Amino acid sequence: FHRGVRHFLFQINLDMEINLISANQLRFLYFGLLIVTVQTYPGIPNVPEFLELPEIIGLTTEKEFDILILTQQWPQTICSTFESAKPCKLPPDNRWTIHGLWPTKLHTKEPAFCDNGAKFNHAAIASIEKELNEKWPSLNNKKSSRDFWTHEWKKHGTCSTMLKPVNTQENYFRKTLQLRDKFYVKSILDKLKILPGKSYPVKKIVDGINQALGKRCVVSLVCNSAKKLSYLSEIQICFDKSFNLIDCQGSIQYPKKCPRTHDIIYPDSPPAVYLDGLDEIEQSTNY
Repeated sequence: FHRGVRHFLFQINLDMEINLISANQLRFLYFGLLIVTVQTYPGIPNVPEFLELPEIIGLTTEKEFDILILTQQWPQTICSTFESAKPCKLPPDNRWTIHGLWPTKLHTKEPAFCDNGAKFNHAAIASIEKELNEKWPSLNNKKSSRDFWTHEWKKHGTCSTMLKPVNTQENYFRKTLQLRDKFYVKSILDKLKILPGKSYPVKKIVDGINQALGKRCVVSLVCNSAKKLSYLSEIQICFDKSFNLIDCQGSIQYPKKCPRTHDIIYPDSPPAVYLDGLDEIEQSTNY
């Protein structure tokens, strides 16, 4: 794979001086390679992160974004999206965990990996590591929490450093923890009497959270296509650059392989079935 990428870049260099490639051409090159090699989606935990191209070929995107998205995930569902036999490390209680805080440019997935030279400094978060392990752990047995934090910082944190509240590695993680505590999904769902182990109309979940926040969130679902069952997976809450709550774009991320009309399962333990259809998501405000 690496040899193929190098050969591709070499062929480009035969046609034009690589130093003269514009930023737009670099973005075009990056996304063209991305389409050819691997599809990624920020809400999906088992995408092979070692294949993400900016780290391979040294390209970065500009630090341009419109909003920040705080994504919290339900471990019981996420665990059934991993394919290995013993993939998951469940938290000791029924807590939602942080997936990440993502600077996002509307209608695109940019930016990502804004500083390829960035190094993760573990000492910078030593004072909050215990809290991070509780609220932002890796759920994947194949990846340590430090690996998870490193990935989130390099991919997303480096793109938000122009904002003072998240202008350093420590500030990025501290601010994310603060936002999680202020807008903790489990507390919101508990107050709405939406509890694990039951199924709910998607409208009840979306409308309940939206009413509690006063702004529109995004509810993400995954499914088992064989049984046509959908499961609550993640909830995204959106902020402007001053960290004020704003409406997210869309309301629900539906797996295309499962019907929208069925109630949504909020499992109290990892489903015994493998949850597939992760790469076929469509977003909608209709529910």
